[in-house]
Amino acid sequence: MTDLLAIRLSSAHDDVQWVRVDDTGATRGSLATGSLADAARQAEDRAVLVVLDDVAVTRTHCNLPVSGKKLAQALPYALEDQFAGDVDALHFGAGAADENGMRPVAALDESAVASVLERLADAGIQAQHLHTWHDAIGPLEGFVQLLTVGEQVLLCDAEGDVAALRGLPPDAVLEAWRAARDEEADEVNVRVYFDAEAKTQFGASLDALSNSGADLKQLADGVLPFAARHILSRGGINLLQGHYALRSNMGASLRPWVLAATLAGIALILSVVGNAVEMRELERTSARLDGDIEQLLHR
Repeated sequence: MTDLLAIRLSSAHDDVQWVRVDDTGATRGSLATGSLADAARQAEDRAVLVVLDDVAVTRTHCNLPVSGKKLAQALPYALEDQFAGDVDALHFGAGAADENGMRPVAALDESAVASVLERLADAGIQAQHLHTWHDAIGPLEGFVQLLTVGEQVLLCDAEGDVAALRGLPPDAVLEAWRAARDEEADEVNVRVYFDAEAKTQFGASLDALSNSGADLKQLADGVLPFAARHILSRGGINLLQGHYALRSNMGASLRPWVLAATLAGIALILSVVGNAVEMRELERTSARLDGDIEQLLHR
């Protein structure tokens, strides 16, 4: 399996968190904290998944019958009526389309993406996956789920729509979600994921949710391994799209095969030459035999 490094990156703090995972998101080590330079040493010869901690993101949906570069070009103009500001100042990313052709879309300041990639480049890190916490939690039939990440609480409903709110405890976020819906929202099952940091910060709120019947699950390994598992298993929206899309390095991909291809070519040439020499020798032998037979017949 592929070995990856998942990094939790914040614009407000110099320290980052990282953990080694395989391509299913299963951890291959313990969660570590240090500088981005420390993480870069762990990233050598590994693909890198970066989860952005504190960027402001707008999530929406679109139905566009194009993909690749054409999709990246079309998104700002297809969605510009949903944004009050200049869409040219935004970076758009889209996820995979569902059976109805609907795609999840993320929009955030272009400058935020540029700043993140500059920090990574300065540390010598090239990310293959760049996500926000919205992709750390997905739909679960019959449930509304909450995930605490620092001071942020994410809520994901059964349809997969995710909202991120800052400054409110989990129980208040749930009540705000219920208030925006009908009475049936009171009957929904609730599951809450939280780490030790959230237990300290939102203890009273978590207790209130537990007392109301919510299913509480503490993430002993922290939110980063949890996020990595969900992102790698479900995909989400990789923000490395448009002019930030990874460029394929065909030369580097083919380099390991050059020697093998060269040797195979040499072997083929030797085989052809050998066969030609053998055929020439057979022709000479046949000619000699024909001559001998002719001499015998004329005696």
